[in-house]
Amino acid sequence: MTFVWAGVSSLAVASAAFLHSHSFGPAVIKGISYKNEMFTWIVTGIGPESDPAQFLPQHALHLAVFAALSFLSFGFFGLVMGAILLNHMNFYYGALIAEAQNPWFAALLGWPVWAILRVAGYIFLGVGLADLGRTIVWGKSRPDWGSVAKLLIPGVVLVITDVLLKTALAPAWRIMLARAFGLSY
Repeated sequence: MTFVWAGVSSLAVASAAFLHSHSFGPAVIKGISYKNEMFTWIVTGIGPESDPAQFLPQHALHLAVFAALSFLSFGFFGLVMGAILLNHMNFYYGALIAEAQNPWFAALLGWPVWAILRVAGYIFLGVGLADLGRTIVWGKSRPDWGSVAKLLIPGVVLVITDVLLKTALAPAWRIMLARAFGLSY
């Protein structure tokens, strides 16, 4: 169900950004600043997106806060944080498609595969940590470590795969996105 929520939410925010990015932007937490950061990176190559020394600390912080929130709030605040992160990515994505000279190409590349894997990883981790938190706090039973592992292991693998793919592919991906803007390299 969480994957359905992420998909529907993504479609709604990206569509609103595509249709009304200037008026919708202020409603999205970090939406405008993230869009500007990503557009600068696409055009110039400057920014954390293809520099692990810059993006790894931010990813680690986001993951640590998300994990703690998911565990301590039984998923609620993890879901809120996930929505904020997902929304500013979707705002950038919708604006990217709206401003690209080749919107179909931008639509195909705007959500890179590593970011999709990160979202899936966060969903697995959030659900697993929420369940673990509920079980430990309410104490009605011992944690079912087998069930927890079935969620946490794929979550960790997906988040690690995100970092590896982003490190390897982001520089070339940027050039493809620049072509969607009509820039040539």
